[in-house]
Amino acid sequence: MRRSLNILCLLLPLAPLVASHGYLKSVTIDGTIYSGNGPTEEQPKAQDSAIRQIATNGPIKLITDPGLACGASAPPAALTVPADPGSAVAFQWSAINGNWIHDHGPLMTYMAACKGVPCDKFNATEGDWFKIAELGQKNGSTHEWYQKDLTEGKPYNATIPKNLKAGSYLLRSEVISLQIATSVGGAEFYPSCIQVEIKGDGDGVPNSTVKIGDLYDPASSGLVVPNIYDLGYTYDIFPGPPIAEIASQGGLTSNDTTDAASQTTSQPSSALPSAVSFNTSSFSDISISTSTALCTCDDSAPSSTQKDHNDAAQGSATPPPATTPSADASQSQPQPCAQSSASTPHERRHLQDLVKRRVIRRVA
Repeated sequence: MRRSLNILCLLLPLAPLVASHGYLKSVTIDGTIYSGNGPTEEQPKAQDSAIRQIATNGPIKLITDPGLACGASAPPAALTVPADPGSAVAFQWSAINGNWIHDHGPLMTYMAACKGVPCDKFNATEGDWFKIAELGQKNGSTHEWYQKDLTEGKPYNATIPKNLKAGSYLLRSEVISLQIATSVGGAEFYPSCIQVEIKGDGDGVPNSTVKIGDLYDPASSGLVVPNIYDLGYTYDIFPGPPIAEIASQGGLTSNDTTDAASQTTSQPSSALPSAVSFNTSSFSDISISTSTALCTCDDSAPSSTQKDHNDAAQGSATPPPATTPSADASQSQPQPCAQSSASTPHERRHLQDLVKRRVIRRVA
């Protein structure tokens, strides 16, 4: 019984992952904050912004989807904001009702010149893209991902190339979530574009560019990661082109010792996790409850395997707080859980995959 309750406690934090994904809430350029709009499905009346508004907060799943450029059905934005060669940029990603929710996968930053027309009239699918920064795991024994900082309400940072030629550009921020990318097609792409006007007298241009349809190979090792939850796993091959030479002195890579999320912002707390029910005798028999249910978590139960101890030692899992165990865990009073919003087949499959992998990693 106690083992069952512990597994349920591990699963509850996963439930919000299927309720929402996220979007680029704001971008800060040299200390000036430029706010974006929520997805059209959440905020149909958009305010003028330099961030192109996406239609939905769900991921792009196919590399042939035109939405891979700047997000799902994202039209040009109304504004274009100034930046300089060498400008410091911070990207603030968010879920609809709280912080970003995923924590495994790289953070990518690209640019493309708006050739021939102002950026507010430029078709992003026609852009010639070059990468200026990429972030994966932090240095250290825990192999923690920079993306995890987004779940704590922190932005990630990049730098405009220091000698970039003046002109109008799209600045593309992308979060790639790999939590279910154990086979081809599991990676989730969250791109967003900001329209910027680069000032100054720089004359630098990228040594090579790529069209959006050729950006990624879905079978590449940077997008298919069957061992992503193994202890000591190292992510060392990024998808897409290498960082452009013009950005080699200005872009961030995963080997930088600088914390990419050194700036913090206040975000509302996440909603109460939804209810999850499953049969502990078989990880393949996991179901999602879409109605209000009761659950019980026994935080006092000790770790049941040596692997849990290893996880804690490596910093990949936070042990539950020590409390006085009850005389009979089966008599614990259940606490009400929020109503689940995992109501679509995609959401249910998404959570089922997450549940299986998290349970197997933590308690198998």
